[in-house]
Amino acid sequence: MQKIDRSTDLGKRDYALLAILLNTGRRLKEVASLEWRHVRFKDHRITLTFEHCKRDKTMIDMLNVGNSKALLTWLNAYYGSDLANLDEHALLWVTLSRNSEQAGQLLGIQGIQQVCGKYLEVHTHITRHTFSQLMIRAGATLPELQSRLGHESLATTGMYARALSSDENPHADKIADMLDIQ
Repeated sequence: MQKIDRSTDLGKRDYALLAILLNTGRRLKEVASLEWRHVRFKDHRITLTFEHCKRDKTMIDMLNVGNSKALLTWLNAYYGSDLANLDEHALLWVTLSRNSEQAGQLLGIQGIQQVCGKYLEVHTHITRHTFSQLMIRAGATLPELQSRLGHESLATTGMYARALSSDENPHADKIADMLDIQ
């Protein structure tokens, strides 16, 4: 994230986009479809409503202050400071192409995948796995992670969590000492 030049509109957009992907764990399609009507403000924090998630669920994420600031910085840079009068269907993610026909159009799935490839050098779905790993490292339980990811089955969530498992036993040295194995 530090390689992103946030002094440009492109950098502000890409930083906010990646922050949302990495901090909500939402699917690419869910993030790509966000419009102004999905954004609510309360006490310096933004709540995003993701409609039509898998199995037609609606998921809601309250962003922390840093992520809220990143999104607000991007929206102010693109739409100006008077967001209160913004059309409810205004897109959150738009192309910033120099081609006048494409500029301001929806930054679709392919465009978002390019942003992920440019900065993270991975496919967009990996952001869900990264989110999962960070949640577990931060102390989240599997049921909490299951809820955040919108999984029906804990087994599906377990597949995300297994990526943290390693073949290294952090207790091996202590066990060897206890058994006086040198």
